[in-house]
Amino acid sequence: MEADRKWQPIAPARRPKVKAIVYVVDGSVVRVRSVAPDPSKWREDDRGYADVSVGHAPLDNLQIAERLPALGTRNGDPRPHVRGKLHEYIVP
Repeated sequence: MEADRKWQPIAPARRPKVKAIVYVVDGSVVRVRSVAPDPSKWREDDRGYADVSVGHAPLDNLQIAERLPALGTRNGDPRPHVRGKLHEYIVP
């Protein structure tokens, strides 16, 4: 999907803590993809945006609960957009 190929503006100091990317469409979670555990393999463009290396397949709800228990969201859950906020960090 197009959103999976977008470069993400993730600060270098936060990259080791990124465990997954949550994709939201029309106010609900459509998929969650795990992130490769080694951010040193991510490419970076001239803006400082990262080409985040994500897993091959989106996680299902059971995998989300097992791997990311602090996330507290599942596929299909509402995730309303906050005006002006392009992304957010969820830290347990």
